[in-house]
Amino acid sequence: MRQQADSSPRFRKLPRRVALVLRADFREKGGGDLVQAQRYAEELSRHDVQATIMTPTELGKAGAFDLVHIFNIDLPYEFIEAVRASSGLPIVVSPIHHDARYSKRMMNSETISGIEKLLNSLPGDLREYLAACRRVLRGSGTVIEKARRCIHYTLWMPNVRRLAGEGLRDADRVLVLSSREEQSLQRDFNLGEITMHRLPNGIELVQESQHTKTSARCAVIGRIEPRKRQCEVLEEAEAVGLGLTFIGGENGNHPEYLRRFKRAISRSKMSVWLGPVPHDQVMNELADAPGLINLSWMEVQSLVELEALASGCWVVAGNSGGNAEYFPDRVFESDPSGTRGALLLAKSLLESGLVGKMSENMEALSNYPTWSEVGSDLLDVYSAILGEA
Repeated sequence: MRQQADSSPRFRKLPRRVALVLRADFREKGGGDLVQAQRYAEELSRHDVQATIMTPTELGKAGAFDLVHIFNIDLPYEFIEAVRASSGLPIVVSPIHHDARYSKRMMNSETISGIEKLLNSLPGDLREYLAACRRVLRGSGTVIEKARRCIHYTLWMPNVRRLAGEGLRDADRVLVLSSREEQSLQRDFNLGEITMHRLPNGIELVQESQHTKTSARCAVIGRIEPRKRQCEVLEEAEAVGLGLTFIGGENGNHPEYLRRFKRAISRSKMSVWLGPVPHDQVMNELADAPGLINLSWMEVQSLVELEALASGCWVVAGNSGGNAEYFPDRVFESDPSGTRGALLLAKSLLESGLVGKMSENMEALSNYPTWSEVGSDLLDVYSAILGEA
């Protein structure tokens, strides 16, 4: 399953300092891109490579680096900022790109309401521009710095997709998490002839995944918000008679959705909501859960799904992520628009006893890369680029 590194011994030149560039709000708002960058930094440090996580504006003020690694092209204005702040240094891009078709499907869903529904009715380019300027105004920096960035955004707006595509084409390497992400990038940015390298997220095997599962409730993990679709999942689970354990805090940007979820969970006799809990407790819940249900409108390669798989769970997921590519016998995809069908599938898996067979057979995971192996492959990518310079 692992790809061969694209370096050669005679070009074994290692970087000393690498900039890992994320969105401007990564310190206030966590996410899979931040976890991915943190794991990269941790693994690189084992090879004496200093990896610093920063924002695009901080990159422009930082000291010297050997290489710049930019994450998350779905914020194109910040991506363009990061590319321009790289000042001719070698660039690696991890797009973590959500397919535009699934983004549109979410925007058109009935779960979006109020002011968000109004904003989503705007043309996509305008909505993206306004959101980018809003992040600038709410972020750090002087008035002059914020004004300068918004002026740049205004100038880029008519061609922002083309500029982002040029940034991808000009990068020294583009690292995708799955072939599905690669196809989405090609389709959404019209990239033409461009070589992408597949480097999936890593996994850590959990020894407890061998033990007998004790819970009959499946896990649902993530902040309570329309994108994650917990209300729809809970309501359909009640209808089909499936108990669930919800784990995750509240997204205060969606008060109406939160009220709906709290009403439903308070009435449920089969499901519970634990709220936000430490990561160790999340892993304990997965160790006992037979399966994970993740019907988010959009995913690229869910880290929560990988943790569930490492804990011996099966996964019922939406059809936008990349884990089914690597675990076709353990990840079962379902169109999230049809929540009832996904819950019936989960119930049939629970009744089939499949979880017992999975906990005894970890061969599917043994051929999948650990985070340590991902870190080594990433370093090979960096080394190959520096060897070409």
